[in-house]
Formats: sequence, structure tokens, C-alpha cells
Amino acid sequence: MLAAVLATAMPLVATAPPTERRLHSNDVDASSFLWNDWNRFVENYHPNYVADDDPATAWVEGSKTSGAGEQLRIRVTQLPDTTRVRLRIRNGYQNSKPLFLANARAREVTLWLLPSEVEVRATLTDRDAWQELAITQPRGPMRAVELDIVPAGDIHRPLALRVWRSLDPDLLTEVFLGRRFEDVDGGGKTTVWDSSSAPGQTRRHELPVALFGGEPDEALDLELVYVFIQSESPRPHRLPAEPTTHMMARRRPRIDELPACAP
Repeated sequence: MLAAVLATAMPLVATAPPTERRLHSNDVDASSFLWNDWNRFVENYHPNYVADDDPATAWVEGSKTSGAGEQLRIRVTQLPDTTRVRLRIRNGYQNSKPLFLANARAREVTLWLLPSEVEVRATLTDRDAWQELAITQPRGPMRAVELDIVPAGDIHRPLALRVWRSLDPDLLTEVFLGRRFEDVDGGGKTTVWDSSSAPGQTRRHELPVALFGGEPDEALDLELVYVFIQSESPRPHRLPAEPTTHMMARRRPRIDELPACAP
């Protein structure tokens, strides 16, 4: 998911010194937006949420890709003699730290001022705070800002594979399938662990049955959980108001029902 919150301010030039005027647009279009049954109607993800100044809401693109090529157009009342446009941007879904880390952010944006068609390409920083972009144009009318977006990269959400026996739950074994990162100086992150699988790739994890205790003929409990945020169990004050996991599979087979491991 790619998310953004924007605010716009336009300095106007007449014969007097330049004056900056804050604009409040309620006419925003996007190439797509996320629509699901976690929220009523179009709450939370509609393009208009880029202009409400609320970090708890954002436009979230609705395509099944990384968000590359998604577009956003912000219309305003046409202003004459505009020479400069300043955008204040919250890059990503900044409702909470876990949701910020779980969702894609923009890396590069191409901005057009309309109708002048002045084009500027800019790089955004990957941080959960306001940042600004300023664009100049020859003095003239301005009625819309359009953005074309390149995301900061794929988002890799982890899977958790858990195996245990009901009589010995303390012997539960968990396998982390995903990537772990560390912050680097100057912003960004570096990968310090990667147990993810590429499309079509198979990973093998050997778990001896003796690890799980219990009786020899007792069934095993297995579950595979898809985790949307950095931590499956965030602290209560950081708990998002949305689902944080999805159960991909859950089984309780007997040992004699399991196929033999391939050599």
C-alpha cells in the first residue's frame, strides 16, 4: 500500500510583494484507492484524505502492485499570477509507527502544475514527519497539482509458522519467515536478516517431533500467520485500529497423517 497526506500553499504575485495563501482543496482524484470492509463506505483511504491535515487518515492506493505509476490530482480554485507552489507532505500512512512501517512510502514524485505544465521531479525522505516541496512557474494561472509516484520499494511483511502440542504449549516452536532491518545513519534501513521466499521458491525447515513433547500419538497444532505490521503484538498504546494479522492456514494433523519428508 502506498499512502500520502498533502497540504498546499500558493504564493501569489501582483504589484505588491509575494503573498502566500493556504488552500484547502476538497476536490482530489487518484488513479485508484483502497476499498475494503474494514471501514464504512469510503472512510480512511479516499483521495480527499490527503488534504485534511489528519495523520490518522491518508489516501491509500488500491492497486495490487507496489504503487508505481499511481497518480494524484489536487484541484483548487484557479488563481491568477501564481509564481510558486509549496506542498507540505506526510509521506506514508502516519496514523501510528507500526502502520507507517507496514505500508509503502513514495521515493520519487513527478509534479505537474496545471495549466502551465511545469514539471519537477523530486525525491522524498523516508520519515514520519512533514516535509516540503516547492515548485516555481512563470507568472500565470494555477488550478491543479498532479503527482506521479515511484514507491520506495516493495514492502515485505513477515509470516510466522508455529508448531506445538496442546499438552506442552510451553514447547511451542516458531519460525520467522521474512526480513529484519536496522536503521542506518542518514535515514533508511539495511537488511540484517532475510528468510523470505521468492515467488515459486520453497524453503525447508526441519522440526524434529521430539521438540514438542506430549504423547507420541498426540496430534500437532500448526498455524501459518501473515503479519501486517512490524510486531504482531504491539504495545496497547500503539495498537492500530485495524487488523494486524491474517490466519493463512491452521491444521491439527496426527503424526501418522503427515507425509514423509523428502530426502
